[in-house]
Amino acid sequence: MKTRQEKITLSTIFTEGYFPFVWIALAILLLYARSLSFGFTNFDDHTFIDRNSEFISDFRNIGQAFRQDMFRPSDISAYYRPVVILSFMSDAHIAGKTLFVYHATNIILHIIASILLYLFLETLGLSKINVFWLSLLFALHPALVRAVAWIPGRTEILLSIFSLLALLTARTTVTKKSVWLGVLSAISFFLALLSKETAIVLPVAALFYVYSLRLTMPRRFLAFLASLWFIAIGTWYFLRTAALVYSPDLGVLGMAKAVFQNSPHILWYVGKAFVPTSLSVLTIYRDASLISGFIASLFFAAVLYIMRKQLNVRYVVFGLVFFVVFLLPTLVSSLPRDSVDLKEDRLYSALIGILIIVGVCASAVETKYIRRDFLQLVAVVACAFFVLQGSLYMNIFRDDLVFWTHAVKRSPTSSVAYLNLGYAYHKRGDIEKAADMYKKTIEYNPKEQVARYNLGMIALGAQAYTEAAKYFLQEIQINPYYSDAYLNLGITYYEIGRIDDAIVVWRKGLEARPDDTRLQANIDTVQKIKP
Repeated sequence: MKTRQEKITLSTIFTEGYFPFVWIALAILLLYARSLSFGFTNFDDHTFIDRNSEFISDFRNIGQAFRQDMFRPSDISAYYRPVVILSFMSDAHIAGKTLFVYHATNIILHIIASILLYLFLETLGLSKINVFWLSLLFALHPALVRAVAWIPGRTEILLSIFSLLALLTARTTVTKKSVWLGVLSAISFFLALLSKETAIVLPVAALFYVYSLRLTMPRRFLAFLASLWFIAIGTWYFLRTAALVYSPDLGVLGMAKAVFQNSPHILWYVGKAFVPTSLSVLTIYRDASLISGFIASLFFAAVLYIMRKQLNVRYVVFGLVFFVVFLLPTLVSSLPRDSVDLKEDRLYSALIGILIIVGVCASAVETKYIRRDFLQLVAVVACAFFVLQGSLYMNIFRDDLVFWTHAVKRSPTSSVAYLNLGYAYHKRGDIEKAADMYKKTIEYNPKEQVARYNLGMIALGAQAYTEAAKYFLQEIQINPYYSDAYLNLGITYYEIGRIDDAIVVWRKGLEARPDDTRLQANIDTVQKIKP
């Protein structure tokens, strides 16, 4: 009797009450605590936190965050993600530019997402112990290190948090016929959209979720819930359209063509989900290997086929749909297929679909073919491997030089990797290596933005004004909204006595970026001293 009681105690300590949440939180803290001391990678984080520090440090700019893209005021982009900016504002209010707090926020958000995943998987009727191990595998998965250890990776975490909240509240809305929970579901969906555009696919996932659970509800109530979600989409679309200055429009046919053209990328993500090795902070398609993804897909398909009679087909379909729809938006790109970036953090939400199917398979075999103890042993070994792999990989995020050296090694034809490695050398005063990296950037992608600007800054620092002006002019041709290029071209003209030309350039810069006060300040200063 005593032995039986001991077994019960040991088996339930991971699943009873709040214990699962405590263990998941502790595991994440132990894995990611080291990231609290990491510096800038200079991959968007310096833009959000350093260059935009004045903006995010002032809570009076909260309203403005909903009226501009996420990179402004220092840069311009086609990304409308005000919730992410608000999270940076919260961190900046606490710590300014101290990165400890930003990394701590990412860790806390990852804990929240992992706990929400636990609650979400429970709704599928999986055993508590399976739900625990699946949630822990998600929490420790090496492919998600980029989303947690890299500060801007919180975009993916916030997307998952609000997507899971939307699905959980939608389910409860259906079961309890609650109007207020329906409103909360729509608000969660709206916040997911404001975190990342990928959330536009969430209604598809929600439909398959309801289908898999065999939930029914009156048509009138269903229409009410659907109308709330459509209002969320309409409001988001209106705000996004009004806020974005630059927004490439591929059209429906263009997007469909891009998805078809880039569909092989899904194999790469499958490979990282099942075999998280050879991880990279940045990979472009032509440098990527699809072998592990291809083998994993064949193996996974064979397992599903062999077990087809024992599996809950509805849940399997839901898992597949969840995985695919959250990856589809990442396939939409105007770049040639070989030049598209493959980023592991984009797997954050999609991985949930894979875990759903793994959970269904585990539930089907644990009683009939395999002992539950053996499956738990497999989960323990997988978690141990994930911790080891994640710890080694995380070290690459500690500073920009290590980060971009690794990126160049993993993706040797990526112009973005060479550009940022050049900037890491430039910042450290190694001008010769920096110039070599910038020239390699242009070699691999003649249209890569900022490379010529950086070469211009090197020339300006060396007082090679003619060369500097040439590079700045070339940068403006391919990057017409980049106000720094106008600013420093004007300074170059001023240094060689072409004051009128400097004023003309600064005025052109103001036409492109009227929000850059530095340009008008230079014009005012020069006009005061101009004879």
